[in-house]
Amino acid sequence: MPLYVPLSIGGTAISGTHYQALPVSVTIPAGLTSISMQVIPIADNLAQGNRSVAVGIAGDFALVSDPAQVATVTIQDKPFDAWRFANFDAIELTNPNISGPNADPDADLLPNLIEYAMNLDPKISSQITATVDRNSGYLTLTVAKNTSATDITWSAEVTDDLTHWSPAVAVTNTVISFQARDSVLANTASKRMIRLKITQP
Repeated sequence: MPLYVPLSIGGTAISGTHYQALPVSVTIPAGLTSISMQVIPIADNLAQGNRSVAVGIAGDFALVSDPAQVATVTIQDKPFDAWRFANFDAIELTNPNISGPNADPDADLLPNLIEYAMNLDPKISSQITATVDRNSGYLTLTVAKNTSATDITWSAEVTDDLTHWSPAVAVTNTVISFQARDSVLANTASKRMIRLKITQP
């Protein structure tokens, strides 16, 4: 026979705000011993920290003798929001001029998005940890990545006049580092410049 199972739903996440509402009960079809449920997060751009969803069998001694046994799922912030949550307090998180991606709270000319991408402290003046040199005759840019910044797109651009920029050639793009080079040999041009481009989809 099918088994009707009432559910208790709790945790720190808010149904309808942090995740799509779950049913208050499920029915396990005859011949099966379990069914699966999906907890579907609702995307936002808020830095709130991790939230939990706890699902258990409602107190019914015909089904379970220990209603304290629950399954818990953690809903995590997006990577950039998790970084913001770790680096700014609750008041700062409400002010995009302090904690927003384009803000520069330490006035080092590096916006938060770049500080995040390179794993720098947004409240302490820093310099980009990048190197520019020649590799096999090409102007080459190399930079270390924040391995947690999985939502960043890395690229580079080159120019000879600071007005017209074209894509650089990506050499390496791993979890830990990014390297790109010019498409023009350095000894064939009077001047060449390369810049890093960091974007968030």
